[in-house]
Amino acid sequence: MALPLTEAQTRKATRWLAANFGDALRAAAAGTPFPVELLCGIACKETASMWLGFVDRGLSAADVLGRAIGDASGDFPGTTRSAFPQDTAAFRGEFGDEFADMLIAEANATRALRAFGPKSWVYKGYGVFQYDLQHVREDEAFFKDKQWYALDACLERVVGELQRKFARTGELWAAVKAYNGSGPRADEYREHVKTLTGWAKAELDTLAPPVRNARAPMAKKAAKSKARKTSSRKTAAPGGAARKAARRAAKPKAFRGLSIHVGLNAVDPKHYAGWSGDLMACEFDANDMAALARAQQIKPTVLLTKRATRANVLKAVRAATKALGSGDLMFITYSGHGGQIPDVSGDEPDKKDETWCLYDGELIDDEVFTELAGFAEGVRIIVLSDSCHSGSVVRAAPPDLTAGGGRSKMMPPAVAMRTYTQNQKFYDGLQRKVAAAADGSRDGDPDAALAQLHATGSTRLTGIAGTVKAGVILISGCQDNQTSMDGDHNGAFTEQLLRVWDGGRFDPEHGTYVNFHAIIKAGMPATQTPNLFTLGAVAAFAQQRPFTV
Repeated sequence: MALPLTEAQTRKATRWLAANFGDALRAAAAGTPFPVELLCGIACKETASMWLGFVDRGLSAADVLGRAIGDASGDFPGTTRSAFPQDTAAFRGEFGDEFADMLIAEANATRALRAFGPKSWVYKGYGVFQYDLQHVREDEAFFKDKQWYALDACLERVVGELQRKFARTGELWAAVKAYNGSGPRADEYREHVKTLTGWAKAELDTLAPPVRNARAPMAKKAAKSKARKTSSRKTAAPGGAARKAARRAAKPKAFRGLSIHVGLNAVDPKHYAGWSGDLMACEFDANDMAALARAQQIKPTVLLTKRATRANVLKAVRAATKALGSGDLMFITYSGHGGQIPDVSGDEPDKKDETWCLYDGELIDDEVFTELAGFAEGVRIIVLSDSCHSGSVVRAAPPDLTAGGGRSKMMPPAVAMRTYTQNQKFYDGLQRKVAAAADGSRDGDPDAALAQLHATGSTRLTGIAGTVKAGVILISGCQDNQTSMDGDHNGAFTEQLLRVWDGGRFDPEHGTYVNFHAIIKAGMPATQTPNLFTLGAVAAFAQQRPFTV
């Protein structure tokens, strides 16, 4: 069988992957035997012949990933499949019509881009590495939450599978063959990937800086050998080590950017007293904000619906807390329902604690505050919250649920109370734990900082909040007495934000967080007014261009 791509096409696909996902590829390859060029080579073998055409048609990076759906085996006439699901009927029988119909709709969206008519087939391969649907029994969330739209999730699966094959075979190309299967077709697969990997490496070597992984174990042996050969020369130059240390110290620090994007189109009815809180656009919001982050050289973590649990969100934030230092950027977005629970810690004027409604439980604003307090002094944190009650979710009258029409992102008050009552011991315990840790150390008023920001336009913008050492800017979807609205592709706030950002063309010379918020606000309806406030020392931060690492 002929190669799926020419050398020119392989190099083009590699350039696109490097431009959009270079950091993610490096991170996935680091410390493994699998270099970035190999990952690019596998993507080229599996799907690039399909998605290169989508790139040329101007699709966003997330949409290109989302349309990488293939393999109709078991349903296409004349084909059979031994692994589950053997065909669409087998999948429907075990996982139901709603799940099957969603996957069929996704496949038909890809077919339409390829000028094919719709079919009632559940396809079997998802994402640029074609993660097989046979894994749905142990990894249902990947497919049900459409995680193949995020390269991080795809990389996690392909590298994990390669590592398992490598542990069994002990040799790189044997692992690549085993990744595909066995027999003559797997031999051909390995040889194709070898060729494509060589072309990908040639292209990566032309990029500046080269998009290559940190030294993998295979490269470390050569490095050790080289180190032994040069050790005598190092000892023969008494001042060499000091001079090198001085040169390293003289180099300016390369600041880092990390981001977390949370989007929930539903929550678990088991925790929320039978309520699932169905929304349409929140996963799109998270994926679109992750694409924005990548374009700004910020490394994203995307948590969608079932993966957006309390444990996963807190784990991601705490990992960033350990990784980031002074001058680095933390970018957090949330799209989903906002809720409220009775405040037992005595710190909320309205006697309610505001929450983000994560999949398996609410994240209280007190907890968000505590997590932000863990970041080092000088870290810059920007939080975008497209939810109700988000006007002060990170430190009012109840929102008008009839304003604006459409789907509100507010958890209905009756549902909020039922959820709290059902889980009262859990939520009261959380609040008391956070209050004890804070020990009453919260000072200052974020709203006072906001008033100073807009009343004076001064760079002396300081909103002090107890132990927060980082500088925090929150831009939210609405005021506390309003409701954020869901949409068909984006929430109203996220849609306007992306329109103003305009793919990075937003006022490149004079744009700041202050006027970014002002322009977003000016384009929103009177029923939904985005809020902004600050925590910590943000004088210089607020005057920077948004999302600048």
